[in-house]
Amino acid sequence: LGPVLGEPVRAEAAVVLDWDSQWALSSTIGPVEPGERFEAARAWHRSLWEAGIATDIVPVRADLAGYRLIVVPEVFIDYPELARNLEGAAAAGAQVVVAGPTGVVDTDAGAVLGGYLGSLRPLLGVRVTDHAALSGPVGQGDPRGALVNRVSRVVGTPAAETWTGLEAVGEPLRRVLDQMGTPAPDLRAGGWAEEVRIDDAPGGVKAGQGQEPVEVVAVFDGRGGGADLAGRPAITRRPVRGPGA
Repeated sequence: LGPVLGEPVRAEAAVVLDWDSQWALSSTIGPVEPGERFEAARAWHRSLWEAGIATDIVPVRADLAGYRLIVVPEVFIDYPELARNLEGAAAAGAQVVVAGPTGVVDTDAGAVLGGYLGSLRPLLGVRVTDHAALSGPVGQGDPRGALVNRVSRVVGTPAAETWTGLEAVGEPLRRVLDQMGTPAPDLRAGGWAEEVRIDDAPGGVKAGQGQEPVEVVAVFDGRGGGADLAGRPAITRRPVRGPGA
């Protein structure tokens, strides 16, 4: 053990964290009340740690070279430099996971025009056209109001739901769920839901010019607070070809 004793462990995964984005998200009026600070980042880090995967917490301007997995959870501000670094990492073979709400405002807290996700649209091949106000908890002045949906199964309060149901439609995700046991785990998303539109040629790039088609991996199935989103894309993926590929 002498040669490796005291040496730092090289992490193969990274979770991107940004304080400015957290402040911007906390001060924004949206469909869902903000949760605890860095709630999504902590959830991703906890899941990776429980899986035995060493993970770095990195800022938005970090060098991402060498990571095999990069998670971008709730980086509310659109950073073109981050998008370029992610594109380079993806071209080098890294898996990039972007979770909403990401790329919603610019560095002055102004809304990103042309579809949310901003600078990440060319990489992901999709844009967010709207944030669905369907699943956030509804504040009740009278605590008895929270019991209304328990009176009868006929009485429903969709706007008070804090989750949305998903259905796996992509074969890779189906295989993973099958490997996790029988019956397969129930797929559910949190309180923030987004309407996603697939771009044929994002960012002004001509169709077919170094761009792979976008695959829909999961869709909203209408359960929980996502009744109006049923059948729409919830999780997408896109292969990225490296230089010379």
